[in-house]
Amino acid sequence: DYFIEPVNPRKKSFHAVYRDAQAQRLHQQGYGAERKGFFSKALPEPGNSFRRLSVQRLTDFFMNPSRYILRYRLGVVLSQARAPIDACEPFTTEHRDRQSFAARVLPSLLQSRSSKEVSEIAQASLEFAQGPMGAWTREQELESLTEFANDLKTQFKAPVFDRFTETIELEVGTDVWQLDFSCSDLRPHGLVRYRYAKASCYDYLSAWIEHIALNAVKTHGAADRRLRWFSRDGCFDLRPIEDARQQLHILLDLYRQGLSLPLHFYPIVTGK
Repeated sequence: DYFIEPVNPRKKSFHAVYRDAQAQRLHQQGYGAERKGFFSKALPEPGNSFRRLSVQRLTDFFMNPSRYILRYRLGVVLSQARAPIDACEPFTTEHRDRQSFAARVLPSLLQSRSSKEVSEIAQASLEFAQGPMGAWTREQELESLTEFANDLKTQFKAPVFDRFTETIELEVGTDVWQLDFSCSDLRPHGLVRYRYAKASCYDYLSAWIEHIALNAVKTHGAADRRLRWFSRDGCFDLRPIEDARQQLHILLDLYRQGLSLPLHFYPIVTGK
């Protein structure tokens, strides 16, 4: 797209070496000849078992529609390459290390265990470099985790309503589709979700789908249909909405299409 005429001025490249390399690549691939994609036509309509799904299953679909259709319609599971083993001693803490550290320490903080117990769990880790620098980094991370846990504990003080499960039925196309929503931690001020990392597009997507499901079911009258998501870089609130069933209908229709042909990542919703 950067080198083929007529070029979009906003995409145009002036790097001659890259241009020549791309021209050679296109020549070797026979650019301009008719080539078939992986999907030359739509798959048959899915069976009835696909017309009933959970909110988590719907979320998994929108996380990666192409991966979903490969796995659940064609039985193709692409394995992920393992990260190479470091050839030298690390001096910085990577994202995965922080996530691993939080997964071990955060539950103890939320359970209000003693500072001594938490400190022992934190020190029994391989996520940080050895020596004074690693110890300082670990203490800084523990301090940040403790502050994060304290913010969460204030949200968890409110009582929890009884667990409930409800099935939302929507007519999509010519069939009735069913979406199962189960919740065991609804509080008077709504739902609280968290992940100790910077909020990503996946967090917003996951929160939004669960939020509209919450607003589409008949919950306790005393419960606020609100979802609050806590992340390492702050929090965001999703306020109650009135057209939750309409929003779910749009998502289920995209899900129906994505079971026969791969959708774009992310699919573009037109209209509203």
